[in-house]
Amino acid sequence: MLGKLSFQCPTGPQHNCCKEKFQWFAFVIVVSIPDECEVSWCQKHHKPSVRFPFRLQHRQPSHCGYPHPGFQLSCSENGQTLLNFPPALKLVVTHIDYKAQRIHLYDPANCLWRQFSGLNSSAFPFYSWDEPEVDAYTLFNCSSDDESLYRTSTRITCLTIPGYQIIAIEFDGYPYYAQNLLNCSNVGNFSAPIYPRLTGRFQLRWKEPNCSECEMEGKGCRLKINSTQDQTECFYIPSHHMGVGKKLMIAGKWDFLSLFN
Repeated sequence: MLGKLSFQCPTGPQHNCCKEKFQWFAFVIVVSIPDECEVSWCQKHHKPSVRFPFRLQHRQPSHCGYPHPGFQLSCSENGQTLLNFPPALKLVVTHIDYKAQRIHLYDPANCLWRQFSGLNSSAFPFYSWDEPEVDAYTLFNCSSDDESLYRTSTRITCLTIPGYQIIAIEFDGYPYYAQNLLNCSNVGNFSAPIYPRLTGRFQLRWKEPNCSECEMEGKGCRLKINSTQDQTECFYIPSHHMGVGKKLMIAGKWDFLSLFN
């Protein structure tokens, strides 16, 4: 903060240079500029932290994340981080490992059969195996009381209600069960990039975008500027960066003598 100072140039023609010497001086102003793509959270400083390739909808601009529906996360009313994907998938995100490119998830209802129902697996960017692979099944509604049928297939208890027994048979095994399915009706096909019998917490991986090298080098990852192919690039993060925004240094001039009038 600047205040008034007592200063007076000596009088006399020989001292006119005094005013010339103090007429101008350089000054610097530090202005805090918010970083719209900085790390964000559904609950401040509570995991998971969200940054590229993910972004939080309604909190970060679209260019802060990879332009694919699977990387647009949201916040629930109680502050949980959610992964959403059409038509109805909604999973809770507990952790994101950016170096290993793994996202940790769980379904509070423990029914992945319902979560992945109707999912377009080819458009889903995550997978659970070392290489992308899809588990494919045919679902049947069976009224049969033949317990042997249920022992040789997968009964989906989270979709089953009285009088409505849902079983799943892998595509490869369908011909072997045809005779046992006479009292069953086909209710649709099911495919998912994950073993749908899983309960509790699980992990999925993503291949694209590949930012693991940037992360290993301690650099940031972002969409390449002016790229139209969704390409990414690494960028240097200054060591003094505190995650609260950028600072802009502004140089200017000031009438020094005005400080003393």
